[in-house]
Amino acid sequence: MSFLKKHGINIYLVIWFLCMVLLFVTIYNVKFHLLEIEEEEKKKEKPKEVVSVVYEGFCDTGDGIAKKCGALKKSGAAACVTQDCCVWAKSATGNFCVEGGSSGPELNQDHAGKNFEQYYYQKTNKWNKIQN
Repeated sequence: MSFLKKHGINIYLVIWFLCMVLLFVTIYNVKFHLLEIEEEEKKKEKPKEVVSVVYEGFCDTGDGIAKKCGALKKSGAAACVTQDCCVWAKSATGNFCVEGGSSGPELNQDHAGKNFEQYYYQKTNKWNKIQN
């Protein structure tokens, strides 16, 4: 009991301070840098594996490849990277299935004019940064 009498005000101040910090973090939606790094790493994970369906002749039709890859965007990254001639590319605008290969997308920009930052190609099986 003498401990509480002696240190009661200090304990009260520490608890009050911690509550104020918690209130401040909640009200102002404070983000911690370490948590942001973990979230970015989760985003960089490779696309989910699916049963790949490789269409015969998909990449053999020179002119229509960009349009065919664009149509695969609706099916997601896993469908896009089943084709040798398509890559899953990220820009500030979003993610796109575009014509490309192991060296990256054929075009440097998306439809909004934003540069692609990284891409995923099936044969390298990892995210690659684009050198601008």
